Amino acid sequence: MQAYSRLQRSPPPILEVCYDACMKLTKVRYGYEPGDVWTLWGFGDWHVGSANCDKKLLYKTRDRILEDPRALWVHPGDAAECITVKDPRWASGGIDYEICPAGESDFVVDHQMHWIREFVEPILPKCLVWHEGNHEGKYSENSGHKLIVEQVLEPLGYKQLWAPAQQTTLMQFADEHGKVCSVRLNSAHGKKTGQSVGAIINWAINRLRSYDDVDILMRGHHHHCFALKCANVSTGRSHSRLHDREGVIMGTGSAMKTMQEDAKSYAEDADFMPVVLGFPRVTLRPDRETVRMEAIQ
Repeated sequence: MQAYSRLQRSPPPILEVCYDACMKLTKVRYGYEPGDVWTLWGFGDWHVGSANCDKKLLYKTRDRILEDPRALWVHPGDAAECITVKDPRWASGGIDYEICPAGESDFVVDHQMHWIREFVEPILPKCLVWHEGNHEGKYSENSGHKLIVEQVLEPLGYKQLWAPAQQTTLMQFADEHGKVCSVRLNSAHGKKTGQSVGAIINWAINRLRSYDDVDILMRGHHHHCFALKCANVSTGRSHSRLHDREGVIMGTGSAMKTMQEDAKSYAEDADFMPVVLGFPRVTLRPDRETVRMEAIQ
């Protein structure tokens, strides 16, 4: 196990990061005054570079995060489409030519990285973690390069945000007297797809309940957008009795439309079901002993 401490140039202040064989553990701390409210967004599965990507929705959501002084966000992965001419899913009708000009398809992924880097720079200080998605992961297997790290996070000074697998983030809120309350977030890109939103929600509830100390479970990949409160239990600090405990499950949504006019992509060829576009959020209200959560989708 490795551990290091680092203070970012601006929020969120990452106090400690630890790695073990299967999960990254991060701790962040914020000072608060009574009445302060944080908003935590799931903001990923953009598929930038696809003609089906709704860039207007991306800009609108980014501006909301930027304008909120206490907004935080998690990227669950698949920021870029990362489909090249060598990929069996390749279709020329699926290219966003505003990002990759015609005739430069050999550099399509580099164009996507350039757009993403400029897009996220204003809000990257508010990001808690950036997960690897299956699209970036597949490209990395074939190329040997972690492009989000090499061309987005590292050039902007935020390489420490990268998480190739799960991450549990302990979010601590301290008042002026040093009294601390906290929320634990478990996030990952996820594997579930091709199912109805009801099946995904049921899976997420069961997954949340498999962790004794997690308050918020966040997963992407399936493109469903939801944020729901659910009942849970905890053994408490003493590990001697059960306590009722509220939890929140979040499906981090997407900006990728399944179909488009006058062209087609692999999503339509694969007969993927249309999903509601958008990104969920949960509000966090620290109150000495606890953090009150409200799910918004």
